[in-house]
Amino acid sequence: PSGGGSADAGVPALTSLLPLATHSGLITADPDRLTPLPRHLSQHGYATIALHPNRPSFYARGETFPRLGFGRFAAARDFRGPAAGWLARDDAFFAQALPMLGALPEPFFAYCITMQSHGPFTNHDAAAGLEIDVNRHRIERDYLQTMAEVDAALAGFTAGIRATDWGQRTAIILFSDHLSRVRTPVHPRDPEPIVLAIEPPRPMAVSTDRLATHLDIAPTVVDLAGIPRPPGWLGASLVRPGTGVAVFND
Repeated sequence: PSGGGSADAGVPALTSLLPLATHSGLITADPDRLTPLPRHLSQHGYATIALHPNRPSFYARGETFPRLGFGRFAAARDFRGPAAGWLARDDAFFAQALPMLGALPEPFFAYCITMQSHGPFTNHDAAAGLEIDVNRHRIERDYLQTMAEVDAALAGFTAGIRATDWGQRTAIILFSDHLSRVRTPVHPRDPEPIVLAIEPPRPMAVSTDRLATHLDIAPTVVDLAGIPRPPGWLGASLVRPGTGVAVFND
């Protein structure tokens, strides 16, 4: 992230452009001068939805998401109990999100922003019975317990998607926005290796060891969907051979 913190992951992921150093780029961006991924997909017949258990005013997502082309934004008011709010649990959020996805017309694009893997890492079941070294610092123990629940929730959500009819035609892309910084402080200008995993609906004969960034998510999505790539995007599709392009905000 840069000037927009966690929300900066959405700039390259949804526009294939770099975030800003001063503030969240999605707040001041003019979508009419860009080609956001949700709008591009909707122009090719896709229903589009964003889901986030936090309040819609956070990072002005309630205003920016419709301008990016999302047909619907399900926020805190659309979720119940432990699925809503800053301390939302991923398993509850996914359990309530899955029927929302199943009600969408096909094809669709869903952008889910979760909360549990974000600090302060106190929203976990302390009685879960995980065997964690008691000599670790408290925040480390909380982090490990939280991430164990996040891993289980992601596995359950993926399995739930694959168990549906539409899930057999769905690509799942998982990415994060920044490191936890639980143990070693990371200089804000250092490159940060983060999670990026792509699971297509069927096996693909693609292998690459090149560097990838959030800029490559949108080009990869349209490639998987068989939709032409619009001009102006900086990233490269990760399901195509070649060296690709690495762009950093220096």
